[in-house]
Amino acid sequence: PVGTFPVRALFSDDDAEIYVTNRDSDQVSIVANQGGASSVTGTVFVGDYPFEMEVSPDGQTLYVLNFNDDTIGVVDLATEVMTRTIPRPDRCGGFRLDETGQFILAATGNSSVAIGPGPRVSFSASGELTAIFEGDGSQAAQVDVGVPASMMTSLSGTSIGAFPSPLGDGVFFFDFDGPLAAGDGGAALHPML
Repeated sequence: PVGTFPVRALFSDDDAEIYVTNRDSDQVSIVANQGGASSVTGTVFVGDYPFEMEVSPDGQTLYVLNFNDDTIGVVDLATEVMTRTIPRPDRCGGFRLDETGQFILAATGNSSVAIGPGPRVSFSASGELTAIFEGDGSQAAQVDVGVPASMMTSLSGTSIGAFPSPLGDGVFFFDFDGPLAAGDGGAALHPML
């Protein structure tokens, strides 16, 4: 047993632990991966409605998408404490770390439907893919995609990624070019149509 309404599980890089987001209890359970003798060894309280997770390349930090808070929580795995959050302007449907751990790629957006007056129905949507500097949470690059994402994935070992959008009835592919060298502030996101 873990927390209330577990929605995602993620193995640590060495497979020694499994991290589980518990949506309704706003926490991440840390489970020792010991086969049939697995047990919860820690609990981290995070933001409202935690969902997707990523572990830093060095295995020291867990990033958690706090869906209802519009933030990405940063958890120090040594202390099992959420040390800070990275705010997002809209609902974040998914995120990924780049291969270096220097950037967080976040797909955000929003939508609404209005009915009336009369038989009229209007629909609006917005969405963007943003590259965020992990260290200070500032924006490195952004692409307007017009629709919100429902999750995000990336092709391991490459800069290629994708996210589906139910409102767009499609999938958006992208290529992320991070800094060319340490300390280079340049980064770009390229849509792949």
